[in-house]
Amino acid sequence: MRGTSLESVMALPAKYVMSLVGGVVSIGGFVALVTANSVKTWVRSHPYPIYLALILAILIVAGTLDYAYNLRKRLVQPTDHDTKLYTAAQGVLPADGAVIGWLKRADMTAAGVTDFPADVLAALEEAAEYARTRPVGFDNPRLAASFETLASAITSFCTAVEHWTIAVHANVGSADGTALRKSHQGLVRAYDEFVRTAHASGIDTDG
Repeated sequence: MRGTSLESVMALPAKYVMSLVGGVVSIGGFVALVTANSVKTWVRSHPYPIYLALILAILIVAGTLDYAYNLRKRLVQPTDHDTKLYTAAQGVLPADGAVIGWLKRADMTAAGVTDFPADVLAALEEAAEYARTRPVGFDNPRLAASFETLASAITSFCTAVEHWTIAVHANVGSADGTALRKSHQGLVRAYDEFVRTAHASGIDTDG
């Protein structure tokens, strides 16, 4: 599924380019039509039918836009697979759980070696392992990319904690905690972005 998500992301620019080209061609054709001399002459001779046609066109466009909007709302509904996968991810790291709560309250600038609860680090490592071993990823490309970013941020933070702890015990200069603080901030941002992306895709299982 990772390959499928990557292909979907790569295909998006091509779709946008094709849509843009189609729009330019359509507008160009319309402009060429309305500026033709024969059309100008006909419009001057038949103003009333043109007025009625304009009103009809506006009504058709309004109805079409309303239909397209409602159709888009239906199409952006998350798949059952994405909802279940997000629920499982939230089960490992719930938004209102102790791990995320500690991460958002913790002050890395004043952290000591004993300030990292073992259950927090264990839960983060479990989440990283879950991200690596899941057989099928998210169907939604944006959600898949956001989850990959979160998994990477979790790994970076756990690695930073390990290196910082070793440096503290060894009493070396790299124990200043700069990398630890950056990885901590990156992890919190990645988690919040993952939740926001899930909600934007129509998933809302964590209140």
